[in-house]
Amino acid sequence: MSEAFNFSSPKLDQLKDKLGKFCVEHVAPAMVRMEEQLLANAKKHNGNRFAEIPKAIDDVKAKAKELGLWNLWIPKSYGVGAGLTNLEYAQLAEIMGRYPLASEACNCSAPDTGNMVGRPILLFIDSPFPILNRLCMQACTISCRSAF
Repeated sequence: MSEAFNFSSPKLDQLKDKLGKFCVEHVAPAMVRMEEQLLANAKKHNGNRFAEIPKAIDDVKAKAKELGLWNLWIPKSYGVGAGLTNLEYAQLAEIMGRYPLASEACNCSAPDTGNMVGRPILLFIDSPFPILNRLCMQACTISCRSAF
């Protein structure tokens, strides 16, 4: 990252350390398990590796949530998630970019982070239709995926 954008704060340094450790200790091993599970899927489902979502993905997502590494991309102005600026988040995205599964594990994968405004808006929808409120929250907790 360019030195012009490389700044630090105690909060950011703590998150960078925690995320780096998470990637080494949990994401890298999960990537190996995921590949093994995909190969098993292919054998079980006539060549279809993605017939079932590998359990390794759900396991590493649960660990990210437990460690507070979930929804790191939601901007500070929304008051939820990690509450980072885009510039702060960029430094974490750089770390996640070194591990193909890290962004997915932390609920920071495309297309959601490319819509830095789109998905957080779902957090604040207050609809008279309970199903809409439930679906918006599910999209932000990853119980379902967005279609952005």
